[in-house]
Amino acid sequence: MNNRDKFEEIGNDLNFEKKLESARITLSEKIKPPPPVIQIDNMTVKPITIFTEGNISVIQGKAKARKSFAVAMFAAAALSDMYIYSKIRGIPKKLVVYLDTEQSSFYVQQAYWRIANICNGPGINERFFCYCLRPYNPAERVEIIQWIFDNFKGIGFVIIDGIRDLVRDINSPEEATEISSKLLKWSEHSGAHILNVLHENKGDGKARGHIGTELINKAETILKVEKSEQNSIFSSIKCEMVRGLDFEPIYFTITDNIPVITEPPSEVSNEFQ
Repeated sequence: MNNRDKFEEIGNDLNFEKKLESARITLSEKIKPPPPVIQIDNMTVKPITIFTEGNISVIQGKAKARKSFAVAMFAAAALSDMYIYSKIRGIPKKLVVYLDTEQSSFYVQQAYWRIANICNGPGINERFFCYCLRPYNPAERVEIIQWIFDNFKGIGFVIIDGIRDLVRDINSPEEATEISSKLLKWSEHSGAHILNVLHENKGDGKARGHIGTELINKAETILKVEKSEQNSIFSSIKCEMVRGLDFEPIYFTITDNIPVITEPPSEVSNEFQ
């Protein structure tokens, strides 16, 4: 068999024509914008959509910036029947899956408890699935997530707290490309939004490694969580990049291990200063 025959055989096996046709974009078909998953009330005419179905996003920040507390607010909003803090709203009443790759089961349960205390309505009991993936190696974690997407029906929002732990080498371009491709495939096929949590480099504030670079390039929205320089009891959620409208920073403090949205540090009474 010559090279031409081999190429034709591979082409037939992969059914290039069918794949190419399914990927074609024309003007004859009206493609609707993706439905919202999470919206922010920015005191404007319409709420601002930050996460949509079938896309991926990134929330980044330095260690101990309170990223997990910010994530808890988004998870709770996705499980609630109305706005939480009169600020954040989840739209679809679908399954929410929380996957933590870093913390022990005790701390993952604390995160579960935190989400349950923030959300309203029965969603936490009916639509929430929380998993501790710390005991597994990167390949096993990917297999578990693949199984979830293959077998769970009606997934709307997935949080991977520790996306770095799905690859062995954070600076491997090949692994970064492979896992980002999987995220895009999982989100596209399921219609879920996947929120990925990443640490920042200490020096330049950029998302760590090749995996960080890949996901930043693919993300619909990039959020940054950081402690206030004015007063470290405050943290903020800021919009680094969004394909829609930007929103004003959201400031919060921690009370009894639960995030509480507040005014910016400069506008809070002197008792906090």
